Amino acid sequence: MEEQNEENLLTKVENTTENTTEKNAKKPFNQTRKFYILGFILGLIILAIITFISMAIPSTKVTKLGIYNDHIQWSKFAFWNLMLITGFSYVACINNHRKNPFKGRGNRGYSEFFKLILIAQPLFWIAPIFVIAGKNDPDDPFNLLPRSYLSLVAYNFFSIALFYLIGLQFTHLDTGILHEIGNLVVFPKKWKLMNWKHILTVFIILIVILVFISVQFYFYFAKFTIPPTKIWLSSWFGGIILIILISFLLRKTHETHLHHYFIFGYLMIFNCHFHPISSISMGYCAGVFTEGISTWFVAPIWKKYRV
Repeated sequence: MEEQNEENLLTKVENTTENTTEKNAKKPFNQTRKFYILGFILGLIILAIITFISMAIPSTKVTKLGIYNDHIQWSKFAFWNLMLITGFSYVACINNHRKNPFKGRGNRGYSEFFKLILIAQPLFWIAPIFVIAGKNDPDDPFNLLPRSYLSLVAYNFFSIALFYLIGLQFTHLDTGILHEIGNLVVFPKKWKLMNWKHILTVFIILIVILVFISVQFYFYFAKFTIPPTKIWLSSWFGGIILIILISFLLRKTHETHLHHYFIFGYLMIFNCHFHPISSISMGYCAGVFTEGISTWFVAPIWKKYRV
């Protein structure tokens, strides 16, 4: 019975992959190239304005927050939330040609927009608060950026906002071999369907990801004597182990599908150090994370098999 279910699942996936790929192939991308280019330029202008406005917001002096700071930097908070709101609207209107910038896919209404904003709040205190440059950042051996207004604007725009906008273009990658890989990699039971082109592409992607993660490890171990760093690193890998364990326990009744919004959202919170590489990586991951929710929705990781 289990083998039959697996066979049905694989057949269904193959058919879905072929149909979706064929549908994507018929999209008139060449006819709308000017629209996407103009949309990208508009996105750059809006994110630049957001960066200029956000970095001008003053901080509030408070009792020291843990070991990190003695200021609540509202500039970072505003920059993060306004960037995500812009990203969701950009994907809805430019990438997916929706009339309402705050409505999600199909008949989902505004629920996905509000989910994104809700998820963004705890995420801010995990990674972006450390990565976004602010006037009142504490001294850090990796943070040698001048605290002038224009320096903060330039750094946050070119190392975070720009790559966030690039991450939002993930919609256009969902075609051809990348679309096929997306449908195959996330389902362990479908790995047997991968050919050498799929494997080579996945290998290249993994190399790029590993380079960025290796740099993050360098930062982690450079600060490993600080207790919160140990706790955070252990928790991040603990989360991966927990996902694997739950997937194993539910393997007979549920399929595990790691959607790209979840994968890049999880990679994003691994980048919690002040450094251009961390900023670029976090910005791009945040962009793909936003794109996944706006184009699709906040889908569950585990889904019960259809009998």
